[in-house]
Amino acid sequence: MERLMNLAEAMFFNLITVFGQAFLTDVEPMHNYVPEPQYAQELYCLTINTYHETRGEDFESKVAVAQAVMNRVHDEEGEFRRYSNVCGIVKRSNIDSKGNPIKNECWYSWYCDGIPDTIQLHTKSGEVNVLEKNAWRESILASFYAYHDLYEPLVGEATHYYNYKTANPSWAEHYIMVGDVGEHRFLEQ
Repeated sequence: MERLMNLAEAMFFNLITVFGQAFLTDVEPMHNYVPEPQYAQELYCLTINTYHETRGEDFESKVAVAQAVMNRVHDEEGEFRRYSNVCGIVKRSNIDSKGNPIKNECWYSWYCDGIPDTIQLHTKSGEVNVLEKNAWRESILASFYAYHDLYEPLVGEATHYYNYKTANPSWAEHYIMVGDVGEHRFLEQ
């Protein structure tokens, strides 16, 4: 684990050049921001989703969630065939007449739950929020690994997941259970 954290630290500082200086301050959500290059946008969308879905969980849980999102990206024949990029999947929601996500009508609840999505890397007094910063760093590395298929498969072909400690969705009965990683149950079509 120490080796992974050292790698995460190195990756964190290398990716500052990809994501910009947002890593050095609190991170605002990029709902309408389209950075260049496309790669940065895709990796950011995967990272922020991984962070919000698993910030209190271990590294493998983060990788597993990111892998499930990537399975959706690569699903060319199933229910996700119309979505060929990470951001299209992460930001999938029903929208109102002004083009804004409708509260609680998104594939990923954090995206439209009405709660600000800002990642607080610093406390109000300016001190580093160590837990949030570590969760963000691990989310970056886990997302990078999943995006580039550099980590052992943890969820097989799973395209769906939910936190079994907080939810019991009715849609889950229509899918095949792959298994649990951390607090999430993973399912496939």
